[in-house]
Amino acid sequence: MQKHTYLNFWATALILLIIGFAFYGPEAMLDFNIHDTYIVIAIRDIVTMSALCYFLSGLPYLLFQWLKRRPSVRLTRIHTSIMVGGCFLYLILNALIKASATKSTFPGYDDTTDRLAMLTLSFGFVFVLIQVVFLINVALGIFRKRE
Repeated sequence: MQKHTYLNFWATALILLIIGFAFYGPEAMLDFNIHDTYIVIAIRDIVTMSALCYFLSGLPYLLFQWLKRRPSVRLTRIHTSIMVGGCFLYLILNALIKASATKSTFPGYDDTTDRLAMLTLSFGFVFVLIQVVFLINVALGIFRKRE
């Protein structure tokens, strides 16, 4: 296991909070339509929940280090690279989508919002799935012999 895996998650959480609160005002919203339901979520709420998830994901790795337990090195690398790398990939793709936005000829329609919503939902789905790997890794860390 990497010696300070938890620091990767905590640094990512801090970077998310800085970006979320520095670049998005309280009125910034992500809105999308699913069938006949219109969903509006504040960007700062998404950032706060994401940062909390990253902080909580790093906590077991710190506990494993203190308790001298060994989670799987391979699962730790997979979990860390997808969670941390995926966060930065999301931020880069988000910026590229916003930069490539074109003015719509139809008033009231902007496909950039649809693209951002699809990007957010896709990455959210991947992050939920990778938590299964995380839970398996935590179980292995708990039940393995001490170092």
